[in-house]
Amino acid sequence: MHYYTVSDEYLTLYELHKSYNDDICDETHLICELERLISQREKLMLLAENVRIDATKYTYLRNMSMFRQFMTDYLDYIKEKSENGEKPKFDIFNTQHIQSNRMKFLYIQCTLN
Repeated sequence: MHYYTVSDEYLTLYELHKSYNDDICDETHLICELERLISQREKLMLLAENVRIDATKYTYLRNMSMFRQFMTDYLDYIKEKSENGEKPKFDIFNTQHIQSNRMKFLYIQCTLN
Protein backbone atom coordinates (compact mmCIF):
# COMPACT_ATOMS: atom_id res chain seq x y z
CA MET A 1 0.00 0.00 0.00
CA HIS A 2 2.91 2.35 0.72
CA TYR A 3 4.45 1.91 -2.73
CA TYR A 4 1.07 2.28 -4.43
CA THR A 5 0.29 5.48 -2.50
CA VAL A 6 3.65 7.12 -3.15
CA SER A 7 3.66 6.12 -6.81
CA ASP A 8 0.12 7.40 -7.29
CA GLU A 9 1.00 10.71 -5.61
CA TYR A 10 4.06 11.40 -7.74
CA LEU A 11 2.45 10.32 -11.00
CA THR A 12 -0.74 12.27 -10.27
CA LEU A 13 1.12 15.44 -9.25
CA TYR A 14 3.28 15.27 -12.36
CA GLU A 15 0.27 14.72 -14.63
CA LEU A 16 -1.63 17.54 -12.89
CA HIS A 17 1.38 19.83 -13.34
CA LYS A 18 1.42 19.17 -17.08
CA SER A 19 -2.35 19.27 -17.58
CA TYR A 20 -2.98 22.39 -15.53
CA ASN A 21 -0.15 24.38 -17.09
CA ASP A 22 -1.28 23.32 -20.59
CA ASP A 23 -4.85 24.48 -19.70
CA ILE A 24 -6.25 20.96 -20.02
CA CYS A 25 -7.65 20.90 -16.48
CA ASP A 26 -8.80 23.61 -14.09
CA GLU A 27 -8.55 24.41 -10.38
CA THR A 28 -11.59 22.26 -9.57
CA HIS A 29 -9.82 19.21 -10.94
CA LEU A 30 -6.67 20.07 -8.97
CA ILE A 31 -8.69 20.37 -5.77
CA CYS A 32 -10.48 17.03 -6.31
CA GLU A 33 -7.26 15.18 -7.04
CA LEU A 34 -5.37 16.71 -4.11
CA GLU A 35 -8.25 15.83 -1.77
CA ARG A 36 -8.16 12.25 -3.10
CA LEU A 37 -4.40 11.99 -2.59
CA ILE A 38 -4.60 13.41 0.94
CA SER A 39 -7.36 10.97 1.86
CA GLN A 40 -5.38 8.08 0.43
CA ARG A 41 -2.29 9.07 2.43
CA GLU A 42 -4.34 9.43 5.62
CA LYS A 43 -5.66 5.89 5.16
CA LEU A 44 -2.10 4.65 4.81
CA MET A 45 -1.06 6.54 7.93
CA LEU A 46 -3.96 5.01 9.87
CA LEU A 47 -2.92 1.56 8.70
CA ALA A 48 0.69 2.26 9.72
CA GLU A 49 -0.43 3.30 13.21
CA ASN A 50 -1.97 -0.13 13.64
CA VAL A 51 0.59 -2.41 11.99
CA ARG A 52 4.04 -0.80 12.25
CA ILE A 53 6.26 -1.85 15.13
CA ASP A 54 6.85 0.84 17.73
CA ALA A 55 10.56 1.11 16.92
CA THR A 56 9.86 2.45 13.42
CA LYS A 57 6.34 3.82 13.74
CA TYR A 58 7.31 7.33 14.90
CA THR A 59 9.80 7.97 12.09
CA TYR A 60 7.53 6.46 9.46
CA LEU A 61 4.53 8.56 10.49
CA ARG A 62 6.65 11.71 10.76
CA ASN A 63 7.90 11.20 7.23
CA MET A 64 4.38 10.48 6.00
CA SER A 65 3.16 13.67 7.68
CA MET A 66 5.65 15.76 5.72
CA PHE A 67 4.23 14.89 2.32
CA ARG A 68 0.65 15.04 3.60
CA GLN A 69 1.35 18.58 4.81
CA PHE A 70 2.88 19.47 1.44
CA MET A 71 -0.29 18.40 -0.37
CA THR A 72 -2.50 20.10 2.23
CA ASP A 73 -0.56 23.35 1.79
CA TYR A 74 -0.99 23.13 -1.97
CA LEU A 75 -4.71 22.43 -1.57
CA ASP A 76 -5.16 25.41 0.79
CA TYR A 77 -3.21 27.67 -1.57
CA ILE A 78 -5.26 26.66 -4.62
CA LYS A 79 -8.55 27.10 -2.77
CA GLU A 80 -7.53 30.51 -1.43
CA LYS A 81 -6.40 31.83 -4.82
CA SER A 82 -9.47 30.43 -6.57
CA GLU A 83 -11.84 31.96 -4.02
CA ASN A 84 -10.14 35.34 -4.56
CA GLY A 85 -10.62 35.06 -8.34
CA GLU A 86 -6.92 34.54 -9.01
CA LYS A 87 -5.33 31.78 -11.08
CA PRO A 88 -3.16 29.71 -8.73
CA LYS A 89 0.35 28.80 -9.75
CA PHE A 90 0.83 25.02 -9.88
CA ASP A 91 4.51 24.26 -10.26
CA ILE A 92 5.72 21.07 -8.60
CA PHE A 93 9.33 22.08 -9.26
CA ASN A 94 9.09 25.35 -7.33
CA THR A 95 6.86 25.21 -4.25
CA GLN A 96 8.29 27.90 -2.00
CA HIS A 97 5.14 30.01 -2.41
CA ILE A 98 2.96 27.40 -0.67
CA GLN A 99 4.94 26.48 2.42
CA SER A 100 2.90 27.00 5.56
CA ASN A 101 4.20 27.51 9.08
CA ARG A 102 3.13 23.91 9.83
CA MET A 103 5.38 22.65 7.05
CA LYS A 104 8.29 24.75 8.28
CA PHE A 105 7.73 23.38 11.80
CA LEU A 106 7.72 19.78 10.54
CA TYR A 107 10.88 20.44 8.55
CA ILE A 108 12.65 21.85 11.60
CA GLN A 109 11.55 18.85 13.69
CA CYS A 110 12.98 16.47 11.09
CA THR A 111 16.32 18.25 11.02
CA LEU A 112 16.60 18.12 14.82
CA ASN A 113 16.26 14.34 14.96
